Amino acid sequence: AFENSKIEYISAKGVNSIGSYCFSYCTNLAYEYLPNAKRIYDYAFQSCGLLTDFSFRESVESLSLGCLRNTGLSSAEFPNVISQKSAFDSTPITKASLPKIKNLIGGFNNCYYLSEVEIPNVFWIEDAPFAHCYSLTEQLDFSSVRPILPARPNSSMISYLIRCSISYIRI
Repeated sequence: AFENSKIEYISAKGVNSIGSYCFSYCTNLAYEYLPNAKRIYDYAFQSCGLLTDFSFRESVESLSLGCLRNTGLSSAEFPNVISQKSAFDSTPITKASLPKIKNLIGGFNNCYYLSEVEIPNVFWIEDAPFAHCYSLTEQLDFSSVRPILPARPNSSMISYLIRCSISYIRI
């Protein structure tokens, strides 16, 4: 659609999903108004670094692979998201609140400034969601988590969590 274009502004109140790569690498995109979007597909806003906030925070339920990667997003507070896959990788977020997430598949790799996480209902963790989150030092309670799957063969989630400087992990 608009991938790699010089678009600066989007306003589409009636849109309920954003397709894969739709606005990826739109480096001039500074504002979007898509308040009714429920699904954001793979890499939809990847590398739109001028985007620091999203109007669909309240409406969105699904964030697909890398859809917000390398944006300027400073806070990942999405109260109605029920699924995401590495959606926030390499963003400057400091806080993540995903109260309805049950499966945390990737999510926050290379979020160097992430220091606060609220994911109270997660019970499945996969693909090292906090790899290289060096500012994440708070205590995380993963006692409700069932399997913790490694991101790569011969690695464990614990080793990824330790790289984040997390001081306490309850399993």
